[in-house]
Amino acid sequence: VYAHLKDRPDDPDGPHTYLGGGTMSLPLILDALDGLPQDMIYCFEFPGGGDPDNRIRRSLAYLRDR
Repeated sequence: VYAHLKDRPDDPDGPHTYLGGGTMSLPLILDALDGLPQDMIYCFEFPGGGDPDNRIRRSLAYLRDR
C-alpha cells in the first residue's frame, strides 16, 4: 500500500511545489495515513523543469521534520 503525495501550489496553474510548500492540509492527511493499521510508503514525483532535486530534498525534509 502506498500513497502518491503532491502539494498544490498557491497558483493552480503554477509549477508543482515541494511537500509543505503549497496549500494542501498535509499535516491532517499524513496524520490520517499514519493512523492506518498497515505500513504506508510515500511516493512523490515532480515534472521536469525548474529544480526538481531541490523539491525532492525539501519534501524529504518536510516528511522527516513533521
